[in-house]
Amino acid sequence: MLGLVRLMFAFSLLIGGVYGLIWLWTGTLPEHGLKVLATIGIITVLSLAVMALSKPVGGRGEG
Repeated sequence: MLGLVRLMFAFSLLIGGVYGLIWLWTGTLPEHGLKVLATIGIITVLSLAVMALSKPVGGRGEG
């Protein structure tokens, strides 16, 4: 589970860096930037929910 959180955090930082470069070059941000970050958040929450629900009860799994 920690790997998924790291992956989504790195992906969000990468997208944030791209938007930072766009802002430096143009002085404005694209209107759809908030929608992109919200979509990443929704995917992260759904992925964590699926991982939590698919973990066997009482089992000694990784994470």
